[in-house]
Order: sequence, then structure tokens, then C-alpha cells
Amino acid sequence: MNLLLINQHYPPDAGATGKVLAELREELAHRGHAVTALTGRPSYREARGTEAPARERRHGVTVERVRVLPRRDGALGRMAHYLSFAVAATWRGLRLERPDAILAFSSTPFFGGLAVRVLAALKRVPYVYVVQDAWPEIAVALGALRPGWRERVARLFEGWTWRGAERVIVIGEELATLAAVRGVAADRVSVIENWADASRIVPQHISRFRRDLGFSDDDFVVEYAGNLGHAQALDTVLEAARVVRETSRAIRFLFVGEGARAATFRRRAELVPGVVCAPFQPEDRLSDVLAAADLGVVPLKSGLARYCVPSKVYSILASGRPVAAAVDADSEVARLIDRA
Repeated sequence: MNLLLINQHYPPDAGATGKVLAELREELAHRGHAVTALTGRPSYREARGTEAPARERRHGVTVERVRVLPRRDGALGRMAHYLSFAVAATWRGLRLERPDAILAFSSTPFFGGLAVRVLAALKRVPYVYVVQDAWPEIAVALGALRPGWRERVARLFEGWTWRGAERVIVIGEELATLAAVRGVAADRVSVIENWADASRIVPQHISRFRRDLGFSDDDFVVEYAGNLGHAQALDTVLEAARVVRETSRAIRFLFVGEGARAATFRRRAELVPGVVCAPFQPEDRLSDVLAAADLGVVPLKSGLARYCVPSKVYSILASGRPVAAAVDADSEVARLIDRA
């Protein structure tokens, strides 16, 4: 089949959904499908300035990148960034060869479905919508979007995108329930969990990354590796580090990553003894970074774990390390860890 896959993020960009989709695209290409990835230029802080051509062949996939407005703080700046991708992707997509089907991810809030719906209608092809995160539910839970007409419009727009899909793929049962609420027939919803690539993330007994940071063999390292953003309950973990330090100096806390809160968080972390912060690490070091931990942690703010499952959960499990989560007890993440 000739497949067009749409997602705003794709390597070398640092978005987690981009990595998942890149692995999926490459596997589809390996199975003989003609795959074109329609994506944006790198926009995460970690990847800004990284060379990413407008068009390239990458692991059997044709990658088409469009320019988008820079990611900026503030609601208007973020909305302009998301809308610019939807418009640019639609324009570029219209100039591409007609696919047999379109596969799109929900990683672009609010406007993510615009490109896929317009392209599917004009090209007269079906589309599959892969829901990794539920919008606007996450924005409401974070306080970034208040209940009101904007929230109602966002829900209507997302529901329109979900209902128009030939099939909606969700990563957990909570999102399957949301699909029903949005009017998607049960026989058009599939629950397919995310994964970790066991060929790239392998259990290691020794971590060079851990050694380079100065940890000893006697240290018990609690590690958070990922986005230092607004959705993560990082203050909860930092408070735990402060409390634990009063009773044990052998327990150390390690935070690895970048994000919207990185600078502020690091300033606070410097005041807590036993806490080490490290910058975002290249993808090829992921296995070694995860091996630095004796315990991996996944903290999410209340209400979020129903609507998203951080890919780091699968990565930590693949690394052979135990995982602890600060999440709602009745959430998808909690059930996943209970099963593990």
C-alpha cells in the first residue's frame, strides 16, 4: 500500500510520539509498504538547530518536512505553532501523490485533525486516527484551557476528527471509553498499547552515564528521564528527595531532560542535597541513561494519567529497572504498572 503518515514530530525532533511513529513507519516500510512521513521541522528545544532537510529518505521512509512557526510560551504562541503545522502540512500534502490511506497521530493539539480531514476529503481516501493523548482534556486538567466556549469548540473539533476516521486506535481503555463518548462506534475502535524497541533498549548491569555523573556503587539512584514540563509532577519527586535526604544519604535523585520548566526546576533542584540534574541525552544513549537508575519514576499531575500513557513507562520496563509512578490510582498508567 501507498501510505501517508502525518505527525508533527519525527526524528531528530525529540517528541516521544515522533519516536514511536518513526519505529512504526520504518516497520511498515520494511514490510513492503510505500511510506511517506509528512512532518514538521524540529521544534523541541533539544533539537532546535539540528539539520533536518525538507525532503529525505530515512530507513526506507520518504520524509517530507514543512516549516512551522517557532514554539513559544503562552497560549497564543502555542496555538499559532500548532495551526502553522496544520496549514503547512495540508498544503504540502495536496502536492503529494494520492495515497491509499492516511495514518495520523493526535500529537498536535486542537488543530491536529485539520490536515488529515482536509487531505482525506480532497484525496478521497480513508484515514486512521491514532490517539496518544486526549485533547482538550489534558489542557483542561493542566489549567491551560478553562471550561467555556473555547473548550467546547475544541471538543467539537476533536470529536469531528475522531468520528470521521475509518478506525480510531487508542493506547488504553480510558481512551476507548472517550471514543464512545465522542460518538465513535465500538467496532471502529482498537486498543493497541505502545511499546519499547527491545533492540535499542536492553538491560545493562553497568552504566557509563551513571559513572560519569559521579555516582558510586553504593548509591541508590532514583531517576526521572524525560520532559521537564508542565504535565509532570516534578515537585512531588523533588519533595520526596528532600524528605528522603533527612534519613538516608545513600539515596540519590537524578533528573535527565529538557522542557518548558527545565531552567526553573534546575534552580530549585540545586537547593536540595543529593539531587543531580543532567541535560537531554542523544537517542543512542537511552539504554545507558536508563541503566543509571536503580528505580525509574513516572510522575504525572492529577487527572492526566487517564488520558495519556508516557512512553517512558515502556522504556523503563524494557531496561529491566523497576518503575514507580505518582499517578491517579484508577488510571491507565497505574493499571499498566500493576500488570507488569
